Amino acid sequence: MISLPYMAFAAVILVNLVPNLGDLKGPVIAYAVIIITMARLTWYRYPRTTIKSFQWFMIGAFVFVLSDLSIAIDKFMYASEYWRFFIMATYLIG
Repeated sequence: MISLPYMAFAAVILVNLVPNLGDLKGPVIAYAVIIITMARLTWYRYPRTTIKSFQWFMIGAFVFVLSDLSIAIDKFMYASEYWRFFIMATYLIG
């Protein structure tokens, strides 16, 4: 049940990216699956750690996914200097 929002998010992103990926379609899809799996696995920390630690991991995973999503958008859809700033900001925060 927890995986559903992650899978839906990945599907929406990939549907928009795939037409622009060319030969990188396979590697980008594989990387997206790995990143979404990483973010989803942070939920398993909940019963094994403190609430504060769990929250920090969830925030970090979310911001890291945003950073990588921004890289994909910048590279394959809408290149912009603003994206590059956002990428670095989210990467550092994550």
